[in-house]
Amino acid sequence: MKEKILVKKKILIVDDESLIRWSLVKTLEGWGYVPVEAATSAAALEAFEAERPAAVLLDITLPDGSGFDVLREIKERSPETVVIMITGNVDVGTAVNSFRAAADDFIAKPIDFNYLEGLLRRLLPADPSPAMEHRRSSRRPQPPTGLDEIVGKSLAKDSIIKFIRQAAAAGNTSVLLQGESGTGKELVAGAIHSTSSRAAHPFVAVNCGALNPNLMGSELFGHEKGAFTGAVARRSGAFERADGGTLLLDEIGDLPPEGQVTLLRVLQERRFERVGGEKAIAVDVRVIATTNRDLKTEVAQGRFREDLYFRLSVMPFVLPPLRERGEDVLLLAEHFITTLGAQVSKAMRSLTPEARDALMKHPWRGNVRELRNVIESALALENSDQITLEKSLMLDSTPAEAPPKETAADAEQTYTVEDGGALLPEGVKFDDLAKPEKREAILEALKRFGGVNDQAAVLLGLDTRHRLRRRIEKLDMGGEVKNLYPRKGRQKLQKRR
Repeated sequence: MKEKILVKKKILIVDDESLIRWSLVKTLEGWGYVPVEAATSAAALEAFEAERPAAVLLDITLPDGSGFDVLREIKERSPETVVIMITGNVDVGTAVNSFRAAADDFIAKPIDFNYLEGLLRRLLPADPSPAMEHRRSSRRPQPPTGLDEIVGKSLAKDSIIKFIRQAAAAGNTSVLLQGESGTGKELVAGAIHSTSSRAAHPFVAVNCGALNPNLMGSELFGHEKGAFTGAVARRSGAFERADGGTLLLDEIGDLPPEGQVTLLRVLQERRFERVGGEKAIAVDVRVIATTNRDLKTEVAQGRFREDLYFRLSVMPFVLPPLRERGEDVLLLAEHFITTLGAQVSKAMRSLTPEARDALMKHPWRGNVRELRNVIESALALENSDQITLEKSLMLDSTPAEAPPKETAADAEQTYTVEDGGALLPEGVKFDDLAKPEKREAILEALKRFGGVNDQAAVLLGLDTRHRLRRRIEKLDMGGEVKNLYPRKGRQKLQKRR
């Protein structure tokens, strides 16, 4: 007599052949499982949504569609659910397609019940052991682990860590992360989530640039069964899946105008309706938006709604490009050598002096992402225990463009930057401060934004870095700025003199 499963689990059987369903139902009941039946794709997704089974036995060929489509939909809704494909034609192609579509395994007809029992016992242990819990959690999309992922020792890196902590403590406040491509905006978003009180809840990411305009509402807010052609079952959208946690709206600057209007309403009301639905659904979601565009410019040119910008940028932060992070370049390179080297079983020890020098001089237009790719390529090409410039360091030799010279027009250009915490009391101007307070305010602004730049100037109410440099000279702070930023600060101040 077979040993019965002590903890009863639901298993959804999806097959259009009633005899196969009947035999599976009787067998699964005998093993202690609770079987649920469906004969079509539509019925399968409806039953899955209602019953949330621990496993699905899914026929590849169904009367109203492909079992692979059902598989993909199930895995999107619940990555930890075990799905075993059933096929009447076992070949290499079937196996490859099953695993490519993220199936856990497959079994052939006629079904070998002894094999199926072993398969279920392996994939669905009777007790929720630590190993099972680890297996399930490893399937869920996870954000970056936290502050340990932010590598470096520069003041710019310190400002990033400080902002992550401020944002994590801010609870529900919307965050807008701006910066060039590859600067780590998604990494920072994940760190904010994983160090916040929402860490135990979902982290859901949506690429706004990849949204199909015709399906945008469904992707963000879900849809009801029959809402449109192909809506064979009710589906939860990104906002609903992120309830209690964090929703990352990646590349928010690419969101089309109609999507901006809808998003603004949801952010204001914190409720929405699924496409084809009438019931308002309330959610508790913290929104973090990222973009490599200058949204202020997008607003000025009419491509991005100003009201949505203000709604998203309650806590804004601009991530510094890698070329402004000094020797963080080398620390990041060493980090990637260690982590990527372990993945390819290569124990690289170091970079040659020539390679280190080349990394420091490179413009890094692709920022941290480009550096990671360069190191990954070098590990694949290098056969010695060091990464060398000549053999393996594949750097684009195109020189970086020289920064444009500041003109009188630049000096008059104004910017607006909101910061997580204001430096000056409300109604107080920088020039009204006493000399010691001016010095302290300047140093704090430089630390927050990584040097003498327009953002630091705006924080002080000085509008441009041109005016900020004048105040630094008047206060005789050149030496302090040089110590904070030995290269960039010295070059700019000498140029000004």
